[in-house]
Amino acid sequence: MRTLEFDYAVHSIKLDVKHFIWIFILFFIMMFIVFVRINTIKLGYEIYEIEQKIEKNELTMQQLIEEKAMLTHTKRLYEAGLMLGLILPDIEKVYYVK
Repeated sequence: MRTLEFDYAVHSIKLDVKHFIWIFILFFIMMFIVFVRINTIKLGYEIYEIEQKIEKNELTMQQLIEEKAMLTHTKRLYEAGLMLGLILPDIEKVYYVK
């Protein structure tokens, strides 16, 4: 024969298990949220660093394009040739071969 105390003890154990399950679920959800936020912040920093590298590389590329344009400029090449003692060939003596 069951007593009132026995019934109360059984029901309190069931409540404790239900509470434990809810606490575990809430804890799991909170840890998942924290994990996602930490990874989001890390990705944000990585994106920022990549953007900085892209800007730096774009500036370097622009400088190299300007340097190439300066080095291949016809007037500068002509002056460099004169400094080395080179002369342009006579236009009448230039022949194009097919």
